[in-house]
Amino acid sequence: MDKPTGHFRDMYGKAIKMSGSGVTEWVNNAITQKLNDLDVNADEWQQTSTAKTDKAIFASYVQTFAGHTVVFSKLSFRFTPAGELIRVQMKNYGKPADATLTLAAADAAKAAIADLSGINVTSNEINEQWEWFPIPSASGYVLHPAWHFTVKGSTQSNAPIQLSGYVDATNGNILYRTNEIKDAFDLTVKGNVYKDGTSYPATLQPLTDLALTIAGNTYYTDTAGYYSNSGLVLPTTTNVGLSGRWSVVNDVPTSTTPSFNTSVTAIGTTYTFPITAPASSRHINAYYHVNRVHNFMKLQFPAFTGMDIALPTNVDLGTGTCNAFYNGSSINFYAAGGGCVSFANIGSVIYHEYGHGITDKYYTMINHVTIQNSALNEGMSDVWAMCITHSPIIGENAYTAGGDIRRYDVTSLVFPKDITGEPHNDGEIIAGAWWDVSVNLGNVDSMAKLFTGCYNEASDGPDGTEGNVYHGVLISALLNDDNDNNLSNGTPHFRQIVSAFAKHGIYLLYDATIAHKELAHQAAGAPISVSANLTVFNTFFFSNLTLLYKVRGTSAWDTVLMTNTSGTTYIASMPAQTKGTIIDYYIALQDTMQYTDVYLPKTYNPAANSLQNSIPYQFGVGLNNRYNNTFEDSSDVTNWRIGNNTGDNATGGIWIWAVPVQSFVRSDTGNIICQTGHDHTTGSGKCLVTGNAASYLGINTNDVDYGKTTVITPTFDLTDYHNPIIEYYRWYGDDMGDNPSEDLWQVQVRDTTSAIWKYVDQTYRSDYSWRRRIFALKEYLASKSNIQLKFIAQDPSETGLYNNGQSAVEAAIDDFFIYDDVPADVATVVPTKASIYPNPANDKLEISMSQAGTSGNISLYDISGKQLSTMQLNLNTTHYELDTRPFASGHYFLVIQTGKSIQSQQVVIKH
Repeated sequence: MDKPTGHFRDMYGKAIKMSGSGVTEWVNNAITQKLNDLDVNADEWQQTSTAKTDKAIFASYVQTFAGHTVVFSKLSFRFTPAGELIRVQMKNYGKPADATLTLAAADAAKAAIADLSGINVTSNEINEQWEWFPIPSASGYVLHPAWHFTVKGSTQSNAPIQLSGYVDATNGNILYRTNEIKDAFDLTVKGNVYKDGTSYPATLQPLTDLALTIAGNTYYTDTAGYYSNSGLVLPTTTNVGLSGRWSVVNDVPTSTTPSFNTSVTAIGTTYTFPITAPASSRHINAYYHVNRVHNFMKLQFPAFTGMDIALPTNVDLGTGTCNAFYNGSSINFYAAGGGCVSFANIGSVIYHEYGHGITDKYYTMINHVTIQNSALNEGMSDVWAMCITHSPIIGENAYTAGGDIRRYDVTSLVFPKDITGEPHNDGEIIAGAWWDVSVNLGNVDSMAKLFTGCYNEASDGPDGTEGNVYHGVLISALLNDDNDNNLSNGTPHFRQIVSAFAKHGIYLLYDATIAHKELAHQAAGAPISVSANLTVFNTFFFSNLTLLYKVRGTSAWDTVLMTNTSGTTYIASMPAQTKGTIIDYYIALQDTMQYTDVYLPKTYNPAANSLQNSIPYQFGVGLNNRYNNTFEDSSDVTNWRIGNNTGDNATGGIWIWAVPVQSFVRSDTGNIICQTGHDHTTGSGKCLVTGNAASYLGINTNDVDYGKTTVITPTFDLTDYHNPIIEYYRWYGDDMGDNPSEDLWQVQVRDTTSAIWKYVDQTYRSDYSWRRRIFALKEYLASKSNIQLKFIAQDPSETGLYNNGQSAVEAAIDDFFIYDDVPADVATVVPTKASIYPNPANDKLEISMSQAGTSGNISLYDISGKQLSTMQLNLNTTHYELDTRPFASGHYFLVIQTGKSIQSQQVVIKH
């Protein structure tokens, strides 16, 4: 399901037969007979393409209202050749409300470039036809009329840039923006090329599909670089240029295509293309590899003609170094320099850039619009290269000092912990998954068949929706591998495919949802019940839901299997804890392959390092509140230093005390709030927040900019506390904008008699929710007097990064509490030494205490924490019996509590 809208997003399973003759009737009947009750109205969808392979027939549609398309919308069907429906994908943003177009195209053009400081704009185009753009709201999406723009130009370092996006036609706001420049006769003609990379010597290879000009006529060499024509009279003069059916090489400095004239005097002559200026190995190499990737692509897509052009192949650009790019109409390679060789000499880079062209044209053929997700685009381009080279290395020896651009046989990037918002980095996740498919299959060509088969479903989504997009690719791969149109019983290579994607955090049950209300602080001495609601759409992939927890200060996580009690409800229980204990916990879902597909909290991943991670759920046991600050009253901020402290230099988003103003941004799960619009205490009160806009004006309005801003607490004297425990709720986000996940959230504590601050919370990981952070002061400081905390949000200026490294950084703080546990004169709780047997028990449990003379009780609880029975301890005996016959078979907790100790043990009753 698509959570913001309530519409389905993806459905697949055992194929069902559709009535009708041909794909159009199948689709119409699928909508009227199956999808009409799911708010799919045939009148709203316009067909963009149909396609047929040996395994499936595809049909794709785009949503339209009043003749205007809805950006990012999609409705696609996959049928078996016999007309059985096997998959439907949809991105339905609902219907437009009343929205008046108030911004003319000319004004939209001005808005498109209003914030592009440092960009040399050479052209700025607005599409003639406006479109509906889905803007996230608290209840789904609102469709606004929007103008699509394309801005071309260059950065300060002369790198080309082509920005494509949308301007809101109601208020002139930039709604979305991405960079579309994708940054890597009897005659035989051959050339010296690096067929297998620059690590190997150049070899003589045939130059295929090369144009030969003879007596004013053009002829082409074949796959062996050979041309024969018995009608030509020898000798004859032939002009041979680096130009052919699929590539025309341009030497940028001279604006010419390298060529040579030769006289063919005898049958059987082989000519080697001369390396004479302006020709070079770079030019010949570029021509050879463009033809190689084109011919490989045609083997996969024989009917696809989108790349059947003489693609301009520009070599030795002098405006930059260490790069190559595809710009929608040509591929381009900088001259050597800046520590890099010319990438025109590296086949894998050429294949990568050409791969952008394949994806661009194929997606346009399917969806009538090019691919939207930049990370998927980059990743698929790497896969095209690996399919041809059979190597996990992209850009081998690209640097003059040695070294590769990317490789997929060393470190695996994993979703979501390695997502940074940089397309090449994030694309390594999906490319790595495909390479590992080839490793698991033991055959790159088998992987290539699965990979190219996914193109007809054109998985896609806006930048920031990589989770949904990559999961869609996984399902496409399984469908392409399936041999009986029923995924529920697996596929021939199910384990190899699923394990390869899982290695990169792309899981079968990524779209499962777990709902859980964070536990409040708990009382000491009783089992702690944890409940969650699980929604799994594909139960044949589901295995377990587990609770993992640990006591703060220990290293081992305990695991408890959560039990389904009714419907979607699952419960588990932690054993009773002593006062002052702090518990960390999270919930994890496992699929049938025993991979953990989903964590809750979603921002927590036990495998990630602390700086790239958020925090698990946390709570305390047996706490007594001694100081609370909800920031609701002006007295709550007395002596709090809020913004503009020594060392602060942010120019925007300065900390303030206010009711926060909310901002939204598109995300992987639909609507993500960048800045909260609600405090934690009441939902309508005040908190500390990094700036406010006058109203919602987009994520970059009054966010933290060009420096840091801090909040410093008053100094607290906690010397009369036995065990001071500090709690606050925080909101933090830094992964929206141009340079995501580069800004460190920090919370520090110190004894003010020292200048040394110690970190209690620091992360680059966004967490767009109110999250409790709780810690015992003794974890960081021995002193309990003169205690002070500092909260730091920052977005420093970074010279050399796009937009000076600025991103959308938002933070908030609320409900700052200080607790204590037990007074100092209360005895420390220690474990008892009672023996409990037999376990499992049938009719009774026997409990043997280590000594008599102890008061207290023995209680039995079910796993929900409900007390079922209790008995008082007798000062004169050490042996007790508990009748278990009234209780059903299952798991329980036996808790022995005395004045000095608590013992909690799980027991099993089995009749």
